[in-house]
Amino acid sequence: MGIEGKVIDETKNMLMISDGVKKKWIQKYAAVYCFSLPDKSTVEVRGEEILGRPVKRLKKSSKRFIK
Repeated sequence: MGIEGKVIDETKNMLMISDGVKKKWIQKYAAVYCFSLPDKSTVEVRGEEILGRPVKRLKKSSKRFIK
């Protein structure tokens, strides 16, 4: 879609992205996202991988690391 900006809010199925002027809601499932991390690396994430409530994703991922 070519939308760039900062993720400022998230729901179960949507991300709100702001480019500094406008805010847009984008469906998570419908896209592939490229996130820039603080160490200047870039991560590509398919929308299906981040579906769901943020808190539930944290609980699910933390169980993988606690073993």
